[in-house]
Amino acid sequence: MKRWILYPLIAIVILSVGIYSGYRYGYSLLHSWAEGEGFRRMLSHEVSKSMKLDGEFDPPMKLNKWTLTTPHYLGTGWPGEAIGSLEAQDVTGIFDPWAVLKGVWQVKRIDIGKGRFVLRQPNDAEKRHPAKKAPPWYAFIMPSRFYCEWIETPSADVEFEFAGKKGGLRNVHLGATMIARDFKYFVDGGTVVLPYMPEMGVDWLVMYITREKADIEQAYLRGLNGDPARVELNARLGMRSDKSIRAGVKVWQLPLQFSLPPEMNELLSGRLSGQIVWNTDISGKNSISEGKLQLTETRLKAWPWLAELSRLHNNPDLLVYDFSDATCNFHYENDRFEVTNLSLNAQGKLRARGSAAYDWKTKRGELDVDIDDIPIAAWLPEEFKPRVESDLRGHVKWKGSVKQLEDSEAEGNLILDDTEIRNPVNLRKILGAYSLRVPDYIRFEKARVDFTYENQLLFVHNLQLHAADLVDFDGSATWTHQNYLQLNLTYDFKQINAWLPKKLECHLTGDLSGRIDWSCENGKMARGNGSGYLQLSNSRLTDFKLQQSLCRFLKTDSYRELPLTRARIDWAQYESKFTLRTIDVLSPGKIGVRGNVTLAANEKLSGIVKIGLPATSLTWLPDAQTTVFTEKRDGLHWATVSLSGTLKKPKHDFTSQIMTVLKRHPIALLELAMRGLSWWLGDVLGTYEPPS
Repeated sequence: MKRWILYPLIAIVILSVGIYSGYRYGYSLLHSWAEGEGFRRMLSHEVSKSMKLDGEFDPPMKLNKWTLTTPHYLGTGWPGEAIGSLEAQDVTGIFDPWAVLKGVWQVKRIDIGKGRFVLRQPNDAEKRHPAKKAPPWYAFIMPSRFYCEWIETPSADVEFEFAGKKGGLRNVHLGATMIARDFKYFVDGGTVVLPYMPEMGVDWLVMYITREKADIEQAYLRGLNGDPARVELNARLGMRSDKSIRAGVKVWQLPLQFSLPPEMNELLSGRLSGQIVWNTDISGKNSISEGKLQLTETRLKAWPWLAELSRLHNNPDLLVYDFSDATCNFHYENDRFEVTNLSLNAQGKLRARGSAAYDWKTKRGELDVDIDDIPIAAWLPEEFKPRVESDLRGHVKWKGSVKQLEDSEAEGNLILDDTEIRNPVNLRKILGAYSLRVPDYIRFEKARVDFTYENQLLFVHNLQLHAADLVDFDGSATWTHQNYLQLNLTYDFKQINAWLPKKLECHLTGDLSGRIDWSCENGKMARGNGSGYLQLSNSRLTDFKLQQSLCRFLKTDSYRELPLTRARIDWAQYESKFTLRTIDVLSPGKIGVRGNVTLAANEKLSGIVKIGLPATSLTWLPDAQTTVFTEKRDGLHWATVSLSGTLKKPKHDFTSQIMTVLKRHPIALLELAMRGLSWWLGDVLGTYEPPS
């Protein structure tokens, strides 16, 4: 509050002085004069001058015994003064003539039927100072002091500006009494309008004004039309060189939206309770405020961050948050509102603790909160809700424009340890494209995401998903506002046979690990581009058809089980061109495969593959180590094979290389032909039994 808000009350006192100045010459002489035009003009001039107004009383003025009445007074404030205008109707004053003998203008009571005051910001540069005139010769015998026992009006309106906004009192019942030379005021009824508050009813207000300060000893305000809001206020307001304000405020169930900046008013609603200390410096302009608040019936809706998350997840539940409990401490200074010890609880969606801030000048906010355990299902797309069970916790820091994602920055981490996923449909779709299975139930003992958001880029720089004895994922990802995804991920599938198609699960055991660097648009993973590798460890190939054929052709069972010490493939895909850049598979002393293969967009196949076999498995081919299997490495002899054709009809030159050698050795060719014939007859007659 400003000290000039109190001028209407002072104006009433000055008005009473003017009314009774007409009694200075005694009742018998004043009666006719008081009801005359000359007295009306004199009284209008003196009263207006004392209040620094240009105004006058309307005729007629009536004197009955020692009671003077006038129907109306209207005045306009001087430039630069606090009173913009003053209007009083049905003014009545009761004068005590005997107090003149004591040198006192004493008024027992002043009643004003209705008063209206308009106040404005004083401006010393615009003020005018009338020239002083010499006092009349009889001034020394006139009273020099004024005293009024009681002043009252049942209906007073006061308009003023407060904190750059309009405020006022409407239709209040106002009473005042003098203590020495100062006044104590009592107000009840009517309403008060102040910035950052709804219009409220006045239950009781007591204010004591001296030359140096104004003390609001008691102020009790209540909500209108059954609204539960209540306010208690006490304050000290400096009136002279020290214009500082010291105020203590208690509020109950005060509507929150009146205290918020416009850009947040659309997002947040609720009711406010708590204790507030409000101070200013000696200029009365720079505010410093602090206190403890509790929010009830609080709702956060349509915050752009949450709206975007709702859109991406197709989850309308993320648009609205109803907080059953919200408490904080706050500090306001230099247009910056800071919140500490913040505690938020949106049942079933969010529990958080931390701090926040908002700058009224820049219209930017900050948030730094720890997220407590909350059910992750509430944040997931609808199709995921029944299949995921986990509690989310973590830490989030955010700063930026309240209503614009583009001007925001964020960082933090989310922890979802002990997450259980049932029937992971999306993971099944992704891996299904590579003919892989997914268990119906996955439990991640450790699940963590560290992220940053800046320049409309969401960067996940630490993604960890660890399911013991099943699968581990570690990596990072970047996601733009336009749904462009870049993924960098390492993986480790335990017991790979559990992930393979059922027809293969008994043929391959071991662990599969690797890396994928992938990018795609609009979430279409299969149409993206990238590269990576995969490798097997502790692995074994058992009884594949190729192994059965080798055993049958080479007349040995040693190829039925092939333990692998090396099994790695590096791959890449770009614009529908898929390449196995490096193939490196080795079963020591038995078989090896090395090389590269490319599958073009038109399904054309090309590449070079090297096949390694031990010398004991090459006796069927004369001069094998000097003709076809010419390279020696890893204890094996290697042949180089060129691939061509298509994926459906692949071609190779391995057979032609073998035939070239065999043509030079007819006996070996005949022996090989007889072996093939025997093999064919065994299949036709059903006499062949694979080794058990």
